[in-house]
Order: sequence, then C-alpha cells, then structure tokens
Amino acid sequence: MDSIPVTWTANLLERNALIDDEMKIDILGARQKIIFVEGKSHSLDTPLYSLLFPEVSIIAKDTCRSVEQAVGGLRAASGHHWVQAWGIVDNDRRSTNDIARLKDKGVHALSHFSVESLYYHTEMIRRVVERQVCRELEDTFQKAIHDAIDAAQRERDFLIQNAVERLVRREISNSFPDKTALKKVDYIFELKINVSDHRAAELEKFEGFIHARDLDSLLRYYPLRDNPALDKIAKAIGFNKQAAYEDAVLKILQEDPAALAFLKSLFGDLVAEVANQL
Repeated sequence: MDSIPVTWTANLLERNALIDDEMKIDILGARQKIIFVEGKSHSLDTPLYSLLFPEVSIIAKDTCRSVEQAVGGLRAASGHHWVQAWGIVDNDRRSTNDIARLKDKGVHALSHFSVESLYYHTEMIRRVVERQVCRELEDTFQKAIHDAIDAAQRERDFLIQNAVERLVRREISNSFPDKTALKKVDYIFELKINVSDHRAAELEKFEGFIHARDLDSLLRYYPLRDNPALDKIAKAIGFNKQAAYEDAVLKILQEDPAALAFLKSLFGDLVAEVANQL
C-alpha cells in the first residue's frame, strides 16, 4: 500500500505558454512521423507505404483535399504538438505548378498516375515473373507487357477522353480571374479552349506510347486502374486475380532490399526527407 501514490503535485502552464523541446519529450514522448495518403485504409496505398516508410504512421484519407488539409493543419500548429507530417497523393496528371504548390506544403504527388502504377511498374512485373515462373521467364514477361498494352489500346478512346477532360478542367481553373478582376464593374470574362487541339495532341502521345510498347509511360499518364490491363498482367503471370499479384509484390518488397530501394527512388527526395528529419 505504501507504494501507491495518493496525491500529486501539478504545475499549470499559462495559456499559450511556450514549451521547450525537453519538456515536450517528457510529456509527449519522442517525435512521431505521420504520412497521410490518398486512399482508403484497406486499399493498395497503406500496405505499400508502410513498407516504404517503416518508421512512419500511415493514415489514409479519402481525397487529396483531405490529405492537404491534414498536413496543413498539423504543420500550422507545429508549436503545440510533437508530430511531423507529410502527405502523398495520386499524380492524376497534375500540372507542374500544382505539384510544386503541394510540395511546398509537404504533400508529394506520385511520379505515376496512381498507386496501382507502382505495383505494375515493369520493374516490379519482372521481379514477380522471376519469382513465380520456373521457365520461359522472358516470354512470360513480354506476354504480360503485350497483353496490358493491347488492353490499353482497346480502351484508347476512353483513356484519351479522360485525359482531355482533365486538361480542359485544368485550363479553366488556371484561367479563372482573380478577385481584383471580378470587382471591376465592366469586367468581361471570356475563355476559349480548343478541345480538338488537346485531343489531337493526346492521341499522338498515346499512340507514341503504344508504338514504343512503353507500358510505364501509359501507367504514368493514364488511369489503367480502371482498365483491364492490370488484370491481364496478373493472368499472364499465372495469377487468378489482381489481388494475388499485388500480394506477391508486397512479399517481394518485404524480402528484397533492391526492389524496395527501386520503389523508394520513385519518390524523389521524400524518402530522405522523412528519414533525416529529427
């Protein structure tokens, strides 16, 4: 009974009082690193990022906007907590300016269209083939690539239309007048977009990737997650469904440091930034 405390002494801090780092460690423990990712908690994002950033808490958010708000909120209140936050969002063919804007806020856009593109990068396909297939490795790998590109080509019109819609929305957003212009009584806002030019340029780009048999560029620029291409890859290697292929990728990343290092290289300076931040 003598070892059980019956009273405590507490010193109350004044409102908005500054807390030094030593006291923060005593109260809150060591720094916690969090990466907010765009996606569902049960989606492909969380298990992949947990392997790429093993010392970091991965928290899924439904939308890019939610990721941006979560990171911004924590960073704005950094003096009142002991958490460091970053964000990862899908590329979704963002403009260079938008990617730079997000990065300034601690939110990093993927190098490819979406997280699925990382699982099905040709480097990962080859590694899965080497592990799963006993013979005819190169033939199996080439069949997976061929079947995926063939499936993408059959969905050409949908993929190009999707890209054109994104380009037009971006052009409208970038052209929207600022508040100063809108306050002018005689201000007239006019905008003309040559959709045909956008479609022609997109068609040329798409056909170039098809002709070059460049699956990685197709994954970078187009939403193949909504296309049969990914399922074709899984089946060409011998999996009954995509989930089995994706589980194989995760297992390789757990066991093969070189494969893990490759995927980390697709995240630019984010990996080093998170690792070096004290």
